[in-house]
Parts: sequence; C-alpha cells; structure tokens
Amino acid sequence: FPSHDSVPREKMTMEEEAADNLKNYGYEFISTSIPHDWNVKRCIVSRFKGGFIFQADADQAEMRGAANFSGDPVMINIFAEGIDIHLGTAAEVVNKPLEEVTKFERKGAKTINFGIIYGSSVPTMAIKAGVTRTEMGGFFEKYIHRFSHFWEWKQKQEQLILTNQEATNVFGRIRHLPGASKATATGRAKIREGINFLVQGPV
Repeated sequence: FPSHDSVPREKMTMEEEAADNLKNYGYEFISTSIPHDWNVKRCIVSRFKGGFIFQADADQAEMRGAANFSGDPVMINIFAEGIDIHLGTAAEVVNKPLEEVTKFERKGAKTINFGIIYGSSVPTMAIKAGVTRTEMGGFFEKYIHRFSHFWEWKQKQEQLILTNQEATNVFGRIRHLPGASKATATGRAKIREGINFLVQGPV
C-alpha cells in the first residue's frame, strides 16, 4: 500500500483512508467501520506483478442449505422457480404478487430468513429491519406459519443440540457444544453455533 502518513486523514480520499485503515488496523477494523458503499476491495491488490485476487461465493448458500435440510416445500419451490429467496419469502408472508413486494418488505423477509439461522431475537430483527417490535412480531408469526417445515426443523435441531451437547452435519462431522443451554447467554450462543454449523458446514 502507498504511504499516506504525510496526508491528514481529513484530506484523504475514500480509497486512501480505507488503505490506511487496512495498513494500520487490519481487515477486521475496516470491515466493521467503513460504510458498505465504500469500494474497499479496490484497495486490496495482489502482491504479484500482473496478479489478481478474486472471490467466489455461492448464491444464498445458507438459505439453500436450510431449504434442503428442512425439506420445506414452500422454500424449495421458491428456489426451484429461480426466484430471489428474500423476495419470494416476502411475497409468501404478506400474500402479494412478486411484482408488488416492496423493498421494505423484502428487507424484512431477509432479516427473518437469516435471523432464524443466526439465532436473532424478534427485538434484534426489528432493529435491523427498521420496524417496531410489534410489526416484526406479526411478520415473524406469519413467517413461521408459512414456512412451518423450516421452523420445525430448526426447533428440532435446537433440541438435539441441547440433548446431545453437539451437532452433526450432513457429512457426519461433529461440533461439540458443551454448555449449550437456553438458560444463559453463553449457552444460547452455543445453540446458535450449532445451527450455524449445520447450515454452513456443508457449504
């Protein structure tokens, strides 16, 4: 990275400040402190002359895994139809045609889709979606009714984690989770870790 030590931070361009953050504080800092619309990736370059860095990501991999493992017919059908999962989820929950779903409704659906996998509470999801707890609570109730197979699968996996203190993914890999419990914050974190392992492990 070029040195910007002689340039005051208030006079740096966005790219210069991002590069300075990465140089001095590491990627974890910039990933949590730089606005998402900053093109931070432009500041990360290959150390090889003429080289390049690329990133590959499976599209909505966690949700595809959740649909497959839970066998939820509604969720599976959304993927089979080639529909964006969050758009399709919103359409199912608010009972609207796809073309009438608003960005706000899609955001709420996306928040719940990942919130269930990552163990977010209704109040937390409400904050992320920018709605009231009452609004998110109503959306959530409709969600678990429409995607009941997914919700029941998640509840069953939580119970297995509590009983066995471990999670086993589709490949037979085991994640030991001693202390998994709903009674403490640490115990609940173990449950979330187990669900994440089941969904993300095969990805």
